[in-house]
Amino acid sequence: MLEWSIPEAEDEDWINSCIAVSGTMASDASFANIYLLRNKYSTKISRYKDFIIRKYSGKGARCGYTFPLGKGDVAKALAEIEKDAKECGERLQFAFVTEEQKEVLENAMPARFCYSSDAGDSDYIYLRSELASLSGKAFHKKKNHFSKFVINTMRLVHVIFMMHRKLRMRGITSICRMRMHHSWLSTRL
Repeated sequence: MLEWSIPEAEDEDWINSCIAVSGTMASDASFANIYLLRNKYSTKISRYKDFIIRKYSGKGARCGYTFPLGKGDVAKALAEIEKDAKECGERLQFAFVTEEQKEVLENAMPARFCYSSDAGDSDYIYLRSELASLSGKAFHKKKNHFSKFVINTMRLVHVIFMMHRKLRMRGITSICRMRMHHSWLSTRL
């Protein structure tokens, strides 16, 4: 049976080494996402030889085991996952399977799985030139989001500028001096 634990910051090195060796570029397999989203998706990890295996207890597409990432005999790691599912009384299902991983699964466990795709859980790859121009209907929402960010940032810059200007008029040349001045006043009162 696999030993499961909740991802911790101390796991970063061994998880990153498994991911690097696997060559995967999927965002769900980055240590940052595994660690930061561990509570949201009830993520558990297991170290099997030189592999990382993840198990999600979330909803929808984030439910089940993940393909083992690392180096070594993948068929043995898959057999260990199958054994773990039986011992835990769980259904053997996988999440985030790529086309290449699907092929390996089919060779190791022929005709055992039905595959479905969830477009909402797909990674998107954009060309730098497309993101720079944000032209076309596909980028309409992103352009609006960016515009809102710029407007809000400009408002913040304006507020900071006005605050700084008022402080300078009062003879306070920096916010640090103002803070020190304020604390000096509060201790004197």
